[in-house]
Amino acid sequence: MTTKQIITPNRGFKYLGDLEEEFKLAEQMLEEQRRAGIKDRNKKPKTQDTDGNQPTPKNISGFVYVPEIKLYVAKQRTHQDVDWNQTHEELAKENSRMLTIPEFVKFVNYLRNGYSDRDEAEQILDDILTKRHPWRAEWLDASFEITPQGNYILTKNKTQRDRLETSLMQDCEADIFGSANTQGLPTKQGNEFNYWFPRNNSVARFDAGSLWVRRAMTDA
Repeated sequence: MTTKQIITPNRGFKYLGDLEEEFKLAEQMLEEQRRAGIKDRNKKPKTQDTDGNQPTPKNISGFVYVPEIKLYVAKQRTHQDVDWNQTHEELAKENSRMLTIPEFVKFVNYLRNGYSDRDEAEQILDDILTKRHPWRAEWLDASFEITPQGNYILTKNKTQRDRLETSLMQDCEADIFGSANTQGLPTKQGNEFNYWFPRNNSVARFDAGSLWVRRAMTDA
């Protein structure tokens, strides 16, 4: 079994890296069973579902598994009170990384619509979304270049650079979780969350109730 990577964003949700290798092992075990003529479904690997075709994730205490992104997300917040650059530095020491905007959007949407423990989902969502004291926020793995030559989003701690997709380019109330493009940025206005559009040399952050980008100054 390979060691899973732990991915921790600034707000402290942790992620255990995707289960592709473990799924492949489970599939190999199934194939070996088929070849041996074993049809007893009680002898399936523990990572298989009831149909015997797709591997299912293990339950890990303290984490929520998000199927769409194949990551385990921790239920508790850690890694607070550090800026965007320091967060990347600290996570790198732990062989970890920060959440991208689309990963964060999919995590929140899963809590809203897919997670079976509704009481627990509401508790986590309340911590992320509800405006109250103490103020809560998290950095997201995205920085921006807005120039006459083109608009770009940089992820993986600025090591991956992609042209910015069509999204809202004005400060407004936006449908952040319902109209996100593949880069996680909203494409439609709404009335649920405030949105500050990307500026040049800015980084992304989600506050309780708003998604915004901030100038990457010394305190970013």
